[in-house]
Amino acid sequence: MEHVTTLIAYFRAHPGALALVAAALGGMWYVLNRKPRIVRDADQRLGQLRDERGDQYNALRPPR
Repeated sequence: MEHVTTLIAYFRAHPGALALVAAALGGMWYVLNRKPRIVRDADQRLGQLRDERGDQYNALRPPR
């Protein structure tokens, strides 16, 4: 418990260090939760295929 109080006292004395730690944790969270490039490319290609193929099924018969 003494280590926690020492850490809190340090961050109160040095708020820039706290901001740096918060930025590092936020950056790590972003990198670890981001989809890999191959998955993002596949999602984009799937969306393109849906747009291309979806139009042919909408125009099969003229409206009555």
